[in-house]
Amino acid sequence: MIIDHFGRTFKTLRVSLLNQCNFGCVYCTGDLETNLTKKDTSLTSDRLLHLIENLHGELNLKAIRLTGGEPLLYPNLEYLITGLSAIGIEEIKMTSNGFLL
Repeated sequence: MIIDHFGRTFKTLRVSLLNQCNFGCVYCTGDLETNLTKKDTSLTSDRLLHLIENLHGELNLKAIRLTGGEPLLYPNLEYLITGLSAIGIEEIKMTSNGFLL
């Protein structure tokens, strides 16, 4: 169990899925030229699920928030969300610009 100096436990995991977005907002991209040349460092869905399952086993996570660039651009997002649910994480949340909904 992870406990901070205020006695709070770690129950929510934030996962940044991509460093890419379908908009060019300064907030996400910063310098557009730099953003366009960034290497994609995203993990596969299976690798992410494996890592999260291990963390959940140790920490008994309550929630996960999918973020990063635009998570709706992540390949196999539906598969990832189904896998997170199967792991037993109670709350699956996502921060998105909503353009692709």
